[in-house]
Amino acid sequence: MKRLATIAILTILCGIGFAVNPITAEESQSQYHFAENTTVSGIFHYATGKSEIIPFEVFEQEQGFNRMGDPIFHLEKVVGNTPSLHHLADESMVVTRGSQTSDFVLTDVDILISHEGKVIRQLDYNRCIVTDYKITTMHDDDAGWHATDGFSLVDQFQFTCDGYTPSSPVYDHMDDVEQADTLSSNDLKDTSTWPQNMIPN
Repeated sequence: MKRLATIAILTILCGIGFAVNPITAEESQSQYHFAENTTVSGIFHYATGKSEIIPFEVFEQEQGFNRMGDPIFHLEKVVGNTPSLHHLADESMVVTRGSQTSDFVLTDVDILISHEGKVIRQLDYNRCIVTDYKITTMHDDDAGWHATDGFSLVDQFQFTCDGYTPSSPVYDHMDDVEQADTLSSNDLKDTSTWPQNMIPN
């Protein structure tokens, strides 16, 4: 079900090029410049059933590729109107992972890396919890944050998850071939496959 929901969201996003956010995040495109128009966004599937699409300026995979240890990733963005994500961070701080009451802070996160509005890489993380969170101030001397004048207040999140599944949507569709709606000579050997207008009287 989550995969179908993600596909539906991706269809909307690709059609509008991230210009409008169809869920709850106020911003859907980062104000910072990325090389070759490549951007990263996260789709958060909260235990409450709510979903939130959020653009990020920084994404780092810290652990998980070699399957040794839990997958861990790091996200950074300018502090903005993302109430559900902020609430998740606050609740995660007081909940012990693995306790009977921790399920409501476990979240599935789909990381989407897009090039000019087309998703080229997707990483689906499952049962994630915020294991570190802080707000820090970036300024013109901080590499990567000098695209705007003055200072930036930045959210920094670390997530630890139970697992993740990487995929390459472009590769997955490379071999898609539309099947022509015609009969082959092999089909004609079996009269049960013939269209009604081809069957002799």
